[in-house]
Amino acid sequence: MAVFHAVERNVWKRVLLLVSLLLVAGLVYVATESSLTLRPATAPARLEEVSGDGTGDAPADDIAAGGGLSVTVEPVSASFFDEYRLERERSRSLQVEQLRYLIESGHVDTEREAVAELIALLDRTDLELQTESLLRARGLTEALVVIGDHGVIVVVNETIGQSEAHAIGSIVAPVTGKSLEHITISDGVRLP
Repeated sequence: MAVFHAVERNVWKRVLLLVSLLLVAGLVYVATESSLTLRPATAPARLEEVSGDGTGDAPADDIAAGGGLSVTVEPVSASFFDEYRLERERSRSLQVEQLRYLIESGHVDTEREAVAELIALLDRTDLELQTESLLRARGLTEALVVIGDHGVIVVVNETIGQSEAHAIGSIVAPVTGKSLEHITISDGVRLP
């Protein structure tokens, strides 16, 4: 006796769209793989609340202007953004492929878990893209957002001050559902 599971049409449309995008990104990656190497950025800065009395990590004037946020600049190469996006797409393409295999395996429990993981992956990818678009709409020329289970990492290619970091945090937090304590911002570009 066959067991059928009903999955909403819009979920499958999203799955098929993501798979198509990931396959295209994978093909682009394979075509350019020989010239790419992924270089991780140096340790990013933590976006943290500091005391408003001027005894924290930032000068009192900056605290008043920036909403009480402390940011440390970390250099990031311009090609890092393209390289990381390609690597992220390649990795997610592999994840989607593995999840599709599990979904097609026919084992009911495995299929349910795989569908749930695939939906979570799609949602996380969608939130990352939305957040990156909002940051670019704010005027940042390049922004990379990575959402993890415990926090968000934002990498921008411009050197930013505390007020800009606060603005970035105020955009990222509501979209991702993460608090400021769980948002890490790495900023600045110094080309060799």
